[in-house]
Amino acid sequence: MVPTRLMRKLMTALMLATTVVLVACAPPPPAVSPRSPAAPGASVGPPKKAVVGVTADVSQLNKQLSGNQRGMEGIELMVNAGLGTWDDPSGGIQARLAEAVPSIENGLWKTSPDGTMETTWVIKNGAQWHDGTPFTSADLVFTATVDQDREIAMFHTAIYDAVDRVTAVDPRTVTVRWKQIYLDADQLFSTPATIPLPKHLLEAAYNGDKTGFIALPYWSSQFVGLGPYKLVDFERGSHMTLKANDQYILGRPKIDEITVRFVPDFNTFTANLMAGGIDVTLGTTVSLDQAQAVKAQRDVVVDFTLNGYWGVLYPQLISPSPAAVADLRFRQALLYGIDRQGLIDSFIPGLSKVAHSVLTPTNADYAKLEDQAVKYAYDPRQASQMLGTLGFTKSPDGSLRDAANAKLEVQIRTSNQDLAQKTTFAVANGWNNLGIAATPLVPAAAQSQDREFRFTYPAFTLSEGGSAAEITQIRQLVSAEVPSADNGFRGNNTARYANKDYDALIDRFNGSLAKPDRLAALGTIARYISENLPVMGLYYSGTVTVFDGKVRNVNGGARGNSTWNIHAWEKSA
Repeated sequence: MVPTRLMRKLMTALMLATTVVLVACAPPPPAVSPRSPAAPGASVGPPKKAVVGVTADVSQLNKQLSGNQRGMEGIELMVNAGLGTWDDPSGGIQARLAEAVPSIENGLWKTSPDGTMETTWVIKNGAQWHDGTPFTSADLVFTATVDQDREIAMFHTAIYDAVDRVTAVDPRTVTVRWKQIYLDADQLFSTPATIPLPKHLLEAAYNGDKTGFIALPYWSSQFVGLGPYKLVDFERGSHMTLKANDQYILGRPKIDEITVRFVPDFNTFTANLMAGGIDVTLGTTVSLDQAQAVKAQRDVVVDFTLNGYWGVLYPQLISPSPAAVADLRFRQALLYGIDRQGLIDSFIPGLSKVAHSVLTPTNADYAKLEDQAVKYAYDPRQASQMLGTLGFTKSPDGSLRDAANAKLEVQIRTSNQDLAQKTTFAVANGWNNLGIAATPLVPAAAQSQDREFRFTYPAFTLSEGGSAAEITQIRQLVSAEVPSADNGFRGNNTARYANKDYDALIDRFNGSLAKPDRLAALGTIARYISENLPVMGLYYSGTVTVFDGKVRNVNGGARGNSTWNIHAWEKSA
């Protein structure tokens, strides 16, 4: 039986009343002396080793620079850490390198009558980089400087648009002044938003050559972080080797060495998993069907966790081909033509729901806001009628043609992940039944790494499990996130949707601290998205994690990211 945990909480932010109440962390464990002959937790006897597999050719150990490759957030958590993390099963931001997460109650989060705010972070005593250099407030000031630098746009995240300045109070304390009310201020310097950068290793390069900054070997073979594991070696296209960090702030990891294998081909990955060459899968790697097939062959545990992501179609909204994709009525017709419940019943039976709303069942207020969304129940007759009103008529061979007698053709791109392909072919089949010549395309891995190619698809791209729903998705749809030639195709707005009214809704949402105001704003956004279809939700995704029966303490956390507690993993002989 597949262990299922479907009721995950992603956003404790929505549990606020009129102020923000966040969870403070317990005191850190005693610091380990670097002169200790054997750090507490070190293995007795032969080193304990494990192999983690990811379906990506990882090039850099920073998710922003890597273009958010599949599994990249999980890899980043192995080698780096933030002041807090959002992956704890509680679903809220939990302190990691900080003594506490700022909140109104603990006095570290203050609001002013003029609408500005101030948050204060205190770094835990003893926190240090992998090279032994103390982690200080100067690193956080440097991180903010880089992340706010528009000349290095790939580091920029929306959270910094609300930041006025970051100031070091003392070596362990920073204050952040905010231009406006911003409820997710607790995510600054934390996963999944931003991660601290080492000033002592990067400042000179940053000041000397910004154009070459992102090409530094620091981001790959010479990486130095704050996480539970240190980089030993990095071989592009093959693997990286990590060793336990004796000085990790939460204590030395229980597994001594971890090899992360980069296997971008899903079939090869599954074969490796079946043969026992991978102990733990990371990110969206195998489908439920594949996981069950592996379970029939070897002693593994299969875990399915709804993770706040979704199976979703992104329409191309800048110069699409065919041009009809930009017409809302066309997108509505095509959504009526997809049997979304049938997709669930076929591929993840009993584990998900139709994604009528951008909000997911992992949200504590999902039930309250679910009815805000417009629903497009499967209705091929309605789809055909709407296509007819747009001027498409059926020819004797059953194909739809426009007024110029050109065949209606659409391409649907997707990844080579099993469930993504199954979903794409099923969607294409449904559209073919309407008379649309829908063609699935699985680009080569090298093409998928090319940002221009990735964002200039002609009609639709289907993402399964690799695209966040919820708050992340709604913020990615703002105009500032549109990838274009002008910004080197940097940005996370896959559909390239730009609308000033929508941008204003997001500003209202970001500035709402009181729960009633925030829920009202979120409900309005959910309805707007369902009415205008800048994205077309299919179903809510889950992370399928497969791990060897000898490995313990692995779970998907709040976001289906199993490495959130990798320091606590254990492996028996």
